[in-house]
Amino acid sequence: MQDVLWHCYPQFIDLYGDLSHSWVLQLLKLAPTPQKAKRLRISSVTRFLKQHHIRCVDASSVKKLLSELSVKVTAGTTQGAVFQLKSVVERLTVVVRQLHEIRHEMGRLIKVYDKILREADEPEHKARQRYVEILASLPGVGIFILATLLSEVPDLLQHRDYNALRAYSGVAPRCFPCYFLVHKIR
Repeated sequence: MQDVLWHCYPQFIDLYGDLSHSWVLQLLKLAPTPQKAKRLRISSVTRFLKQHHIRCVDASSVKKLLSELSVKVTAGTTQGAVFQLKSVVERLTVVVRQLHEIRHEMGRLIKVYDKILREADEPEHKARQRYVEILASLPGVGIFILATLLSEVPDLLQHRDYNALRAYSGVAPRCFPCYFLVHKIR
Protein backbone atom coordinates (compact mmCIF):
# COMPACT_ATOMS: atom_id res chain seq x y z
CA MET A 1 0.00 0.00 0.00
CA GLN A 2 2.78 2.40 0.87
CA ASP A 3 4.45 1.72 -2.49
CA VAL A 4 1.25 2.52 -4.39
CA LEU A 5 0.79 5.71 -2.39
CA TRP A 6 4.44 6.64 -2.89
CA HIS A 7 4.09 6.47 -6.67
CA CYS A 8 0.71 8.16 -7.01
CA TYR A 9 -0.15 10.03 -3.79
CA PRO A 10 3.06 10.61 -1.74
CA GLN A 11 1.63 13.54 0.21
CA PHE A 12 -0.79 11.14 1.90
CA ILE A 13 2.18 9.38 3.52
CA ASP A 14 3.48 12.77 4.70
CA LEU A 15 0.16 13.49 6.41
CA TYR A 16 0.57 10.80 9.06
CA GLY A 17 3.33 8.19 8.81
CA ASP A 18 1.41 5.21 10.19
CA LEU A 19 -1.11 3.96 7.65
CA SER A 20 -2.58 1.29 9.92
CA HIS A 21 -4.78 3.60 12.00
CA SER A 22 -8.46 3.29 11.23
CA TRP A 23 -8.94 7.04 10.77
CA VAL A 24 -6.15 7.15 8.16
CA LEU A 25 -7.80 4.32 6.24
CA GLN A 26 -11.17 6.09 6.40
CA LEU A 27 -9.58 9.33 5.16
CA LEU A 28 -8.04 7.42 2.27
CA LYS A 29 -11.53 6.15 1.37
CA LEU A 30 -12.84 9.71 1.56
CA ALA A 31 -10.05 11.22 -0.58
CA PRO A 32 -8.28 8.51 -2.62
CA THR A 33 -6.79 11.02 -5.08
CA PRO A 34 -5.67 14.66 -4.97
CA GLN A 35 -8.52 15.55 -7.34
CA LYS A 36 -11.10 14.16 -4.90
CA ALA A 37 -9.31 15.86 -2.00
CA LYS A 38 -9.70 19.22 -3.79
CA ARG A 39 -13.47 18.69 -3.90
CA LEU A 40 -13.67 18.17 -0.13
CA ARG A 41 -14.90 21.08 1.95
CA ILE A 42 -13.02 22.22 5.04
CA SER A 43 -16.20 21.66 7.07
CA SER A 44 -16.40 17.99 6.05
CA VAL A 45 -12.70 17.46 6.86
CA THR A 46 -13.23 19.19 10.24
CA ARG A 47 -16.26 16.98 10.93
CA PHE A 48 -14.25 13.89 9.94
CA LEU A 49 -11.35 14.79 12.26
CA LYS A 50 -13.72 15.55 15.16
CA GLN A 51 -15.62 12.30 14.58
CA HIS A 52 -12.38 10.34 14.87
CA HIS A 53 -11.02 12.47 17.75
CA ILE A 54 -7.93 13.56 15.81
CA ARG A 55 -6.14 16.63 17.14
CA CYS A 56 -2.63 16.11 15.77
CA VAL A 57 -3.57 17.73 12.44
CA ASP A 58 -6.05 20.47 11.53
CA ALA A 59 -8.56 20.43 8.67
CA SER A 60 -7.03 23.21 6.59
CA SER A 61 -3.56 21.64 6.59
CA VAL A 62 -5.06 18.22 5.72
CA LYS A 63 -6.99 19.65 2.78
CA LYS A 64 -4.02 21.69 1.59
CA LEU A 65 -1.58 18.78 1.83
CA LEU A 66 -3.87 16.22 0.18
CA SER A 67 -4.97 18.60 -2.60
CA GLU A 68 -1.44 19.19 -3.85
CA LEU A 69 -0.73 17.53 -7.16
CA SER A 70 2.84 16.39 -6.64
CA VAL A 71 3.08 13.49 -9.11
CA LYS A 72 1.63 13.56 -12.62
CA VAL A 73 0.38 10.19 -13.76
CA THR A 74 -2.00 9.06 -16.46
CA ALA A 75 -5.69 8.54 -15.76
CA GLY A 76 -5.32 4.77 -16.15
CA THR A 77 -2.54 4.65 -13.59
CA THR A 78 -4.66 6.66 -11.15
CA GLN A 79 -7.68 4.39 -11.67
CA GLY A 80 -5.55 1.27 -11.18
CA ALA A 81 -3.96 2.69 -8.05
CA VAL A 82 -7.35 3.70 -6.61
CA PHE A 83 -8.73 0.22 -7.30
CA GLN A 84 -5.72 -1.41 -5.64
CA LEU A 85 -5.89 0.99 -2.68
CA LYS A 86 -9.60 0.31 -2.15
CA SER A 87 -8.88 -3.41 -2.00
CA VAL A 88 -5.98 -2.98 0.42
CA VAL A 89 -7.89 -0.49 2.59
CA GLU A 90 -10.81 -2.90 2.95
CA ARG A 91 -8.48 -5.70 4.05
CA LEU A 92 -6.55 -3.44 6.43
CA THR A 93 -9.80 -2.17 7.94
CA VAL A 94 -10.75 -5.74 8.81
CA VAL A 95 -7.29 -6.42 10.26
CA VAL A 96 -7.36 -3.23 12.38
CA ARG A 97 -10.83 -4.12 13.68
CA GLN A 98 -9.69 -7.66 14.52
CA LEU A 99 -6.60 -6.35 16.34
CA HIS A 100 -8.82 -4.06 18.38
CA GLU A 101 -11.09 -6.98 19.28
CA ILE A 102 -8.09 -9.16 20.17
CA ARG A 103 -6.62 -6.43 22.38
CA HIS A 104 -9.98 -6.07 24.16
CA GLU A 105 -10.34 -9.84 24.64
CA MET A 106 -6.76 -10.16 25.91
CA GLY A 107 -7.44 -7.42 28.46
CA ARG A 108 -10.53 -9.29 29.62
CA LEU A 109 -8.64 -12.58 29.90
CA ILE A 110 -5.82 -10.93 31.84
CA LYS A 111 -8.35 -9.59 34.35
CA VAL A 112 -9.82 -13.09 34.73
CA TYR A 113 -6.34 -14.57 35.19
CA ASP A 114 -5.51 -11.91 37.79
CA LYS A 115 -8.69 -12.79 39.69
CA ILE A 116 -7.80 -16.51 39.61
CA LEU A 117 -4.29 -15.81 40.87
CA ARG A 118 -5.59 -13.69 43.74
CA GLU A 119 -8.13 -16.33 44.79
CA ALA A 120 -5.57 -19.14 44.61
CA ASP A 121 -3.00 -17.26 46.69
CA GLU A 122 -2.66 -17.97 50.37
CA PRO A 123 -4.70 -15.66 52.61
CA GLU A 124 -1.68 -14.08 54.32
CA HIS A 125 -0.22 -12.99 50.96
CA LYS A 126 -3.41 -11.67 49.32
CA ALA A 127 -2.72 -8.04 50.06
CA ARG A 128 0.85 -7.96 48.83
CA GLN A 129 0.77 -10.23 45.75
CA ARG A 130 -0.56 -8.50 42.66
CA TYR A 131 1.28 -10.24 39.82
CA VAL A 132 -0.60 -8.71 36.92
CA GLU A 133 -0.32 -5.17 38.28
CA ILE A 134 3.40 -5.57 38.92
CA LEU A 135 4.11 -7.00 35.46
CA ALA A 136 1.91 -4.39 33.77
CA SER A 137 3.80 -1.61 35.54
CA LEU A 138 7.12 -2.62 33.95
CA PRO A 139 8.35 -0.10 31.36
CA GLY A 140 7.56 -1.16 27.83
CA VAL A 141 5.10 -3.88 28.85
CA GLY A 142 1.85 -3.54 26.95
CA ILE A 143 -1.12 -5.87 26.66
CA PHE A 144 0.61 -8.30 24.25
CA ILE A 145 3.85 -8.60 26.23
CA LEU A 146 1.89 -8.91 29.47
CA ALA A 147 -0.18 -11.75 28.01
CA THR A 148 3.00 -13.44 26.77
CA LEU A 149 4.65 -13.19 30.18
CA LEU A 150 1.59 -14.51 31.99
CA SER A 151 1.20 -17.42 29.61
CA GLU A 152 4.85 -18.46 29.53
CA VAL A 153 5.89 -18.07 33.16
CA PRO A 154 3.03 -19.30 35.37
CA ASP A 155 5.41 -21.63 37.25
CA LEU A 156 7.69 -18.73 38.15
CA LEU A 157 4.70 -16.80 39.48
CA GLN A 158 3.33 -19.77 41.37
CA HIS A 159 6.67 -20.55 43.03
CA ARG A 160 7.49 -16.85 43.52
CA ASP A 161 10.84 -17.13 41.75
CA TYR A 162 11.29 -13.39 41.33
CA ASN A 163 14.92 -13.53 40.22
CA ALA A 164 14.07 -15.89 37.36
CA LEU A 165 11.03 -13.78 36.47
CA ARG A 166 13.11 -10.61 36.32
CA ALA A 167 15.72 -12.36 34.19
CA TYR A 168 13.05 -13.81 31.88
CA SER A 169 11.35 -10.46 31.38
CA GLY A 170 14.67 -8.71 30.80
CA VAL A 171 14.18 -5.95 33.36
CA ALA A 172 17.00 -7.06 35.64
CA PRO A 173 20.06 -8.33 33.85
CA ARG A 174 22.38 -10.58 35.75
CA CYS A 175 24.30 -8.62 38.36
CA PHE A 176 27.57 -9.67 39.92
CA PRO A 177 28.31 -9.14 43.61
CA CYS A 178 30.71 -6.35 44.49
CA TYR A 179 33.58 -8.74 45.37
CA PHE A 180 34.11 -9.34 41.65
CA LEU A 181 35.31 -5.76 41.24
CA VAL A 182 38.97 -5.35 40.46
CA HIS A 183 40.69 -3.16 43.01
CA LYS A 184 43.42 -0.79 42.04
CA ILE A 185 46.87 -2.07 42.95
CA ARG A 186 49.01 0.48 44.82
